[in-house]
Amino acid sequence: MVADDASIDEVREQLLSVLQPGMRVRRPEQRGEEYERVLSSFQAVLASWSSLCLIAGLFIIYNTTSTGAVRRALSIATLQHVGGDRNVLLLLLLVESLILGVLGAAVGIFAGVGLARLLTTLVTDSVGVIFQIRESVQGIAIDWDQQVAIFALGIGAALIASYFAARRVTRLDPLQVMRSDPSSVAGRPSPAKLLGCWAVLVAVSAVALYVQVKTRSIAWGNFGATLWFAASIIIALPIVHGCSVFLLRWFPEKFGVSGRVAAESLFRGVGRTGIIVSSIALVLTIGIAVSTMALSFRESVNAYFASGFLASDLTVSALSTEGGWLETPISKSVGAEIAAIPGVASVDLLRILPGQGFRGERIAVAGLSDGLFDLQRYPRNWFIEGDPQTARAKLVRGEGARISVSLSDRFDLHPGDPIVLQTPSGTLRLVVADVVPDYMSDRGGIGISIRVLEKWWRDSQVNRISVFVEPGADIAGVRAAIVRQLGSRYRLKVLSLHDLLDYHESMIDRAFAFTDAIQILVVVVTIAGVLDLLLSAILERRREIALWRIIGAGREVIEGAILIESLTIGILGVLLGWLVGAVTAWVWVRINFRYLVGYYLQFHFATHAALWYALLAIVMAASAGYAAAREATRQSVLEGVYAD
Repeated sequence: MVADDASIDEVREQLLSVLQPGMRVRRPEQRGEEYERVLSSFQAVLASWSSLCLIAGLFIIYNTTSTGAVRRALSIATLQHVGGDRNVLLLLLLVESLILGVLGAAVGIFAGVGLARLLTTLVTDSVGVIFQIRESVQGIAIDWDQQVAIFALGIGAALIASYFAARRVTRLDPLQVMRSDPSSVAGRPSPAKLLGCWAVLVAVSAVALYVQVKTRSIAWGNFGATLWFAASIIIALPIVHGCSVFLLRWFPEKFGVSGRVAAESLFRGVGRTGIIVSSIALVLTIGIAVSTMALSFRESVNAYFASGFLASDLTVSALSTEGGWLETPISKSVGAEIAAIPGVASVDLLRILPGQGFRGERIAVAGLSDGLFDLQRYPRNWFIEGDPQTARAKLVRGEGARISVSLSDRFDLHPGDPIVLQTPSGTLRLVVADVVPDYMSDRGGIGISIRVLEKWWRDSQVNRISVFVEPGADIAGVRAAIVRQLGSRYRLKVLSLHDLLDYHESMIDRAFAFTDAIQILVVVVTIAGVLDLLLSAILERRREIALWRIIGAGREVIEGAILIESLTIGILGVLLGWLVGAVTAWVWVRINFRYLVGYYLQFHFATHAALWYALLAIVMAASAGYAAAREATRQSVLEGVYAD
């Protein structure tokens, strides 16, 4: 606390003069504002994924209620035929959905609070790794007003999804329903109209993403990504309709009677088939997008280190960290001692100061020894802007600053532009030398000569020491010598390049560990919904299957037809999921992630994860089809004929 008659600015300057070099003095609200900005960015990421899950959940509810309503269409038609009012029947169906929605939302709130307790440590760890801040969470704080809003949102989603399905069934002609298959009586949506709606949604989504890039608005990015995700639901029906032209001819030729029966069943109810296909596609889209984002982050960071920056025979640093991936600083003299060890050709020094203020943002400032500016250490495509030779000369002389792509984009800085930094020793004025990829900080980074950093920040420590051994020297022997000479005085880790990459991969795994839990939860819930849809869609045709058996169709024909039908739905869902998932992942990696979190990533498609999800979806579809086929052929023919 500062005395009432004291000047806060004067006290700040006095504290800076006696504190260790590189330390900062700020008012509590300034640090709080920085943490709030960081947490807001992270919450925006979670909100974006939540919106995708909400759409998937809304669609699953609609599918389930729609299937249930169609299965009871004959009962509803009978009630209408004997005088039942369709509006009263609609109200009864909505009351049923309301009760289920209340129960489901209550269970969801209870399970969500429990899941939050389990994931708090993972999320805290993730924030620390990504944003390089130390966070200590003693427990969770539940905002009950927010929980009430979520509870209401869950009930509203159930009612909205149920309303359209219930209204569609209660508006069917009772006599027509009693004479025909209820699923075939329901109106078939026009593929042309759906294609038009899809095109409009995609266009609006593209405009929203464009506005995000121009205005750096996270809200526009979330809106655009959500619209694109929703558009995948609409396009499923035109795709199924288009496939029917080919498959209605090909299935009978390839699979005989079973193929003909499967094709007729699939495309007689295009709406039902399209709904299940889009449900499977939604599963794959969420899984592929999250997996691709984690893989892109991992590969981008690995390329950052392995392609030149800090690529060395050995890397020496402290065993402890600053809360994320950055190691605790050690004395610069350690580098001099290592350089004197036999077999060591040269050493390079790196000092990173995270959390430095720059135009209202917290960025990282790195001091690099001259060897880290050597052009031979970097691939040709490393330098995004600026002449490498000219830039190196400015950096070595201490006149220039190397800035990250994110900093260049955020503040419109380019080679030749002046850049001003506030340091403990005063105002430092430099010139932007070049622009390169960088992952030191989510808000951007600046690289300068380590001599400049020592002078202006009064800091002579280092975070990492890159060691190069002499040609022919034994790397393992040099490593052992470093540990033997320094291990008794310092708690150090000495890593090879392979070990260094493994270290950063482990940090990335920590950063995305909580997404694995969320991803598994989403996949389990959605797969359960898809299984329910497939089983319901097949079991509701018990009368149809019984009639096949009456006219002489054998069990093998019926089971084969249902299995072909299920596999076709699974494969179509996988193909659509791959397409939508790839685009969704690209939007997240190349556009949304840079504005939500701050890092600029290279796109690396998660092929192995996509194949695993595809196999899972197809196996689930085949399993559901097989189980339904066995159940349908096990029942007596008379039970099937008299089934509602």
